[in-house]
Amino acid sequence: MVTLPSYESHEGRVTIRSDIAAAAGIRAAIADAGIIRQTQRLYGNTVMDPNRISHIRARFPGTIAQVKTNIGDNVKAGQVLAVIESNESLRPYKIRSPLSGIITARHANPGEFAHEQELFVIANYDHLWAELRAFPNQMNQIAVGQLVTLSAMDRTIASEIKHFLPNESNLPFMRARVPINNVEAAWTPGVWVEAEVVVSEQEAPLVVDNRALQSFRDWTVVFIKVGDQYEIRPLTLGRQDSQFTEVLAGLNRGDQYVVENSYLIKADVEKSGASHDH
Repeated sequence: MVTLPSYESHEGRVTIRSDIAAAAGIRAAIADAGIIRQTQRLYGNTVMDPNRISHIRARFPGTIAQVKTNIGDNVKAGQVLAVIESNESLRPYKIRSPLSGIITARHANPGEFAHEQELFVIANYDHLWAELRAFPNQMNQIAVGQLVTLSAMDRTIASEIKHFLPNESNLPFMRARVPINNVEAAWTPGVWVEAEVVVSEQEAPLVVDNRALQSFRDWTVVFIKVGDQYEIRPLTLGRQDSQFTEVLAGLNRGDQYVVENSYLIKADVEKSGASHDH
């Protein structure tokens, strides 16, 4: 058990008016039960969804009469891309886009002969995949359906493992495939990603946000808030994940504790303690 210190001359306690605290960005939360999540870190990269790439060719051989789109154009499903005059019927027919997306390649110009060559490539980036490398010593913890947080380029997104595929190059890892909703076009293929996979979840009777924790003398502490007063609470800690830490002693459910900018309270307490030393 932690022995809570007694504060002579209110050492370890400061008063900050609510308007000043708000202006400084000091925010409190209510101490309560929570979930401690153990994670496994994997790495990989983003790739295109093969179901969202279309390689378009002429249905019948003929001469290209018109080309209505260019590289970089956004097209809708059913939109006319080109008109071809069939060699067999001598009548024109239209080449339409089978999906909405961006034209990433064009190999069609008026007057050219269209036969078996690829005329257009259209890609839809609304949905991508992250392919994560799961090595044999990790596979006993990784499973389909586990929650995943993907991070890259200062962006994060939540998803889950959908399935596993063997590695095509015969290297000793499986590919854990995670879908990415990319309708806002924040992600691109080929990006290196870091993933936190939730491998277990355990309930804890009392947790605090990790941002609240500060070191003070020989303790790890939080600062509780009662009205305009803020006071140190040394803690005995248990399990921890990337967001929360279990509290075994030193805090009660329902206590208000400072989460955001708690270092400002620490600085005030240290300043106050220094003034009492003189």
